[in-house]
Amino acid sequence: MPLDRHVLPDLPQPCSKTIGTPCNSPADCCGGLGCVALPTGITVCTRTCIPDDPATRLVVEDDCPNLVMHTCAKVDPVTQATYCLTYCDPVLGQTTCPAGVACRPESNLMTDDLSKAVCAYPACTSGKDCPVVLSEACNPMLPVVPCTSSPPGAFCHVDSTATAGKCALAGTCDLVSGLCGPHTLGKPTAKVGDPCADDRNCGAAMRCDQQNASGTMHARNGYCVVDGCAFSSLTTCPAGSTCQHLFPGGRCFKICDLTKPVDCRNCLLDKHGDYECYAWNNLSVGSNQVAQQPTCEPADPYPCSFWGAGSGLTCAALGLQGNPTQMACRVRATGAILPDNSPNGFCLDITTSGN
Repeated sequence: MPLDRHVLPDLPQPCSKTIGTPCNSPADCCGGLGCVALPTGITVCTRTCIPDDPATRLVVEDDCPNLVMHTCAKVDPVTQATYCLTYCDPVLGQTTCPAGVACRPESNLMTDDLSKAVCAYPACTSGKDCPVVLSEACNPMLPVVPCTSSPPGAFCHVDSTATAGKCALAGTCDLVSGLCGPHTLGKPTAKVGDPCADDRNCGAAMRCDQQNASGTMHARNGYCVVDGCAFSSLTTCPAGSTCQHLFPGGRCFKICDLTKPVDCRNCLLDKHGDYECYAWNNLSVGSNQVAQQPTCEPADPYPCSFWGAGSGLTCAALGLQGNPTQMACRVRATGAILPDNSPNGFCLDITTSGN
């Protein structure tokens, strides 16, 4: 029988699952990459890596391939795990990330440059992935139906504790980028720093920072903020506010004057050092100034131990040059001064702002 020379053996298919592409097993990934579950909630092709050491300016230790496209990202602040991920720009209506993966602005804390983000989070697929959070607390683990006191369509949005949350309404998911966009339930006249009970009291691109579902105080009486301001391609801070870069992706806070006691919140319901005007414009993270101007913020993120005993910094760093308002480690209820770096105090000054 003559040989059929038109029948050719099957050739191996070119591999397409490279760094950052979602996967089910290592067999899906090219070039010996592993299939790794990231703490952000996605499983992607990647490998461990050596991050760049900023102290060695003439040497680049990052061993990820093609450093124009990739970086050794610090994906887990607890375990300090580092994996190669792909740079991206967070922009509504477009994306350079693989399908199912989003370029969320908060990923900038994984990189050595706060102006750069990576493809590291699951893309939103519906408005429920972009919740407009309400004030009613809920617990999906209880047998009672949650959110019966909230508007129709409300569902229980579970927070990071995975056992409790807040009721919420569906917001706006941009299906192209996988990012959440401005919702239609906001208050058009709201300003950054306004008190709020839920996200609907703030502007369309804002959210209400408030007590968490367990009742732990963070922002008493609520505080309207804008997230993602580290990337002008996504959002910018409204007039009267500025971007504070210590928060993942950057967060807009109200601009304030440390010399004017009522310039921060001037809300009679705030008390005992709930809010303070902080001169973050004194400090930088790498080449990034923390904020361009002083910002009015909840004091809770800044206990005196925030700095660390070996940092050489104290609460005075958050005061004006020369510290005329005596920013120091203080007892929240009385204003009494405590030793520097005391875990029981907060960075507060002698003005009445937030007291």
